[in-house]
Amino acid sequence: MFSHSNNDGSYLFKSKCLSIKKGLTLIELVVYIAILLIFLSVFDMCYKGVKKLDEDKYKEEVKNEIHNLITYSTCACKNNKQDGRIIFDKDRVILKIGEDKKKEIDLRKGYTVSFNASSINNLMVINNNGKIYTAGTILINVPDKSRITMSTSVDSLYVRVKE
Repeated sequence: MFSHSNNDGSYLFKSKCLSIKKGLTLIELVVYIAILLIFLSVFDMCYKGVKKLDEDKYKEEVKNEIHNLITYSTCACKNNKQDGRIIFDKDRVILKIGEDKKKEIDLRKGYTVSFNASSINNLMVINNNGKIYTAGTILINVPDKSRITMSTSVDSLYVRVKE
């Protein structure tokens, strides 16, 4: 058996078997970079897919929130026996009954909303019987350059949605 006077294990590091490589060969470097690029591209595709799903979900939420606000406003105006207004500001939608602000929807950055009516733009009026007084089209502009159109009619809660 081979013996060393010094048993601290330092003789192992002087052996040729455990010597450290000084660098990578060109082929090894190319293989490592290729594997890294594959991982990065898979991660990027997953990230873009999740981001698109999140945007689609938020678009659906905005449509539902605005439709629910219209429905709520008609019921609230009828119950309170007061006229109400839905104000479509650039990045938010506000419901006022009388002079009190009842509800507000704030939109994400990049989303804009407007209301085009034949008489008053950006203002939907609900009378004290809970009927929509001004009919028009709600336009929601989305950051990906698409547009959601919601059409309302007088005295009806039916809202036609077109994307």
